[in-house]
Amino acid sequence: MSTKLERVNYDDPYYLVQLETRVNILPHDLTKNFEEKITRNLKNKVEGMNSREGYIKPNSVVITKRSNGYYRGNHMTGQITFDLEYVAEVCRPFKGDIINAVVENINKNGLMARKGPLSIIVHKEHDDNYKF
Repeated sequence: MSTKLERVNYDDPYYLVQLETRVNILPHDLTKNFEEKITRNLKNKVEGMNSREGYIKPNSVVITKRSNGYYRGNHMTGQITFDLEYVAEVCRPFKGDIINAVVENINKNGLMARKGPLSIIVHKEHDDNYKF
């Protein structure tokens, strides 16, 4: 489940989104610093990855809610499962979004531009502008 909250910066292609997931940790990680282990597992699982919601920006994940740990019977390693709600910056452009990007290459077919994790390719034949 995801909910679009707000745009981070209007010059940035990222939106602030609330997401949910599950994280498992092993019993030997249940020390007084187990919350750091949960955070590290979540960051390794989602940051810098493409998900159903879009590309999740590295170093943008913040946990907002954590369930009590519970044991799921299908784990033979004794892993403890935590349900997490977190907020992250997600890049998922919508139709009609205007993105100011840096043009990297122009050739006879069109141009290529970049903005954050986006590579934008515009072909001349798909543009109505005479002065492409």
